[in-house]
Amino acid sequence: MEAAHFELTEESQRACTGEKVFRIRAIRDIPERFVKAGDLGGWVSSVYTSTSELRIGPRAWVADDAVVAGDARVCDDALVYGAAQISGCALIAGHARVYGWAEVDADARVKEYARVFGFANVTDNATITGCARVYGDTMVSGHATVSGFADMSGTSQVGKHAKVSGWAQLRDETTVTDHATVTGRAEISGDSWLCDTATITGRAKVRDSWVQDSSQIHNAEVRGATLEGESIVRANLPYGVVVIDAQILTPHHCEVFCSTYFVTMFRTAENQIELAILDPDRSYLGADETTLLAHMPDMETAEEMRQLVAGSRRRILGEHTPAELTPDTSMRHEPFITALATINGEIAVAEESTIARATLSGTGRISGVIKAHISLEVSGEMTELFVLEKEDYRELFSERGTIRMIRRRCGYYLQRKENGWEQINADELGESAAQWVHEIAASWDR
Repeated sequence: MEAAHFELTEESQRACTGEKVFRIRAIRDIPERFVKAGDLGGWVSSVYTSTSELRIGPRAWVADDAVVAGDARVCDDALVYGAAQISGCALIAGHARVYGWAEVDADARVKEYARVFGFANVTDNATITGCARVYGDTMVSGHATVSGFADMSGTSQVGKHAKVSGWAQLRDETTVTDHATVTGRAEISGDSWLCDTATITGRAKVRDSWVQDSSQIHNAEVRGATLEGESIVRANLPYGVVVIDAQILTPHHCEVFCSTYFVTMFRTAENQIELAILDPDRSYLGADETTLLAHMPDMETAEEMRQLVAGSRRRILGEHTPAELTPDTSMRHEPFITALATINGEIAVAEESTIARATLSGTGRISGVIKAHISLEVSGEMTELFVLEKEDYRELFSERGTIRMIRRRCGYYLQRKENGWEQINADELGESAAQWVHEIAASWDR
């Protein structure tokens, strides 16, 4: 058997496993751990395990009030300190560190440059490796693996055969289980749940969402959503969507109606449009337009909803049907020019603009996330009016015969004045703007 570099003292106590453990003392210098001969360390149940393996490797150390019991081992250049508890057949190896009140038990492994601390619990056959950090009140269990530069905190959990790698971050009450995978620089937070074979990659940001089956999210921001089936999402989604077998490649492939009933319309891989309808309590009602219209209180409301659904369907499918689009007009990056709109003159329309039931004349450039509608008429030079900054969302509408322009940025609302922009509160807006704030603006949150 390999010679030990420590000995057991007469000082003893009972570990949380019920085993009797002894304080250790170094019998030679351990320069790698800055330990001198005679220095006291943590607690162990024996010098060797039941399989005759040295419990603490020649360059490893157990310090402070940390406990290593059962057949657990600390080897290579690993260090366990604080009030950490290592038990079962757990292995702490490489340059790993376990400290605080963390617990590693059963057949769990903490290797390489991984860090486990706080009140974290690593159990079963779980593995923490690479430069991963697991802390807070987190738990890693089953055959799960946390590797790379992954970071777990809060009360997040990774279980079964799930894998978290890259620079992924799990926060708050996130759960990743089954064969789900989180990688890249993805950030999962809030009360999120990933299960089955769901995959989240790239710079995706997911919060308070349920992602299941074989759904995939790549480089998109998703909040309060439910993704099922073989959904593929590569663009930011409106808040609270419910999609099944969706293929959302641009922000225009999904829309939400925030009325009495919460309606999500989205594009599928077959370029079809599907609906998901929730009642005011967010209980699932169905997936067809007939069901939605049947729940409307009167014929007038049902007709308005039918027109809303029809318009959304055209926008998602990219069915541009302008009443007039002059030769001098140019379009780039698939803006939406919908029915009854008229555009005259040397006007460039680009990016995510939506022009519906509006008449625009003159010269200028329309770009960014802007919407012009409600029988709006704008004429003359529009260059200054429409040149937008990144992440600048604007709405043009007509109220009492006057054109008003509202700018929404970083959660604030500003109204266009002659000498610039003036901040206003949502309750100061007119009826048309208030409707926009409550029913449309939420879908633009990033």
